[in-house]
Amino acid sequence: MTHTRKPQSATDVPVTDLSHLYNAPDPRPYYAALSALDYQTPRHIQRLVRWCCSQRQGQFGDGAMWAIDVGCGYATNAAGLRHGIDPVDLYARYDNLDISSLETEDLHHTDRAHFSEAHEDAAHIAGIDTAHNALRYGVEVGLLSAAFND
Repeated sequence: MTHTRKPQSATDVPVTDLSHLYNAPDPRPYYAALSALDYQTPRHIQRLVRWCCSQRQGQFGDGAMWAIDVGCGYATNAAGLRHGIDPVDLYARYDNLDISSLETEDLHHTDRAHFSEAHEDAAHIAGIDTAHNALRYGVEVGLLSAAFND
């Protein structure tokens, strides 16, 4: 598959339409495509959210910050904000042969263990997306504290 602005064949995917990647049972095809495009938006969003959180005057409830990630997909921003995991590290993780050969259920189990072992900031991320499989993944592996798709 080739990502291009001007598709020339049936295997070319226009970079303006990646919708077929947003609701797969797991994030591997999504991260493979974003890696090929050197997608950097999550880094910028995470930097902005960290700055916004540093500007707060008071705390609520348990003192943990809540962030809402609109269009959260597979919770890339939650991985960065809660665990300090760079998107490039996620691209590499899902490109790894050991990970890429797992069945989806096994991947969810492996990811749940992986993210639970990573450093965790006291933050909650509520994800909003139309992709119910991506939201389910984010909640099941412990990246999202809440998910909304209505």
